[in-house]
Amino acid sequence: MPTVSNAAADAGRPAPAIIATLPVAVTDDPAGARDDLQRSFGSLARLPSYAASLAREGASSAVDVAAIGDHRTVRSQLEALLSAGATELSPFLVGDPADRPRALAVLAELAGGRAAD
Repeated sequence: MPTVSNAAADAGRPAPAIIATLPVAVTDDPAGARDDLQRSFGSLARLPSYAASLAREGASSAVDVAAIGDHRTVRSQLEALLSAGATELSPFLVGDPADRPRALAVLAELAGGRAAD
């Protein structure tokens, strides 16, 4: 986020929208969700552009940039992204489909809090 914002400032442009796209799972089985994510998206790390994007974040796989855990953990991770400068979240839900309503509840809370700000 700082790189993009600084580049815009150097070019005399306003700060752009910064959209954080990441895997999200609110679950009682974080290890299982991480395993599912690795099986589903692990091969993406072999794509040069994706690998470069991960490397910029100090990550080696989608699991490293995912927000996975219980309600409080995921909410805290997503709030940290917003506090760091993300202007919007664009999550994609992973893990057990039965857990997805829990992830949607966290996202709705964050959207409600942002709308009130």
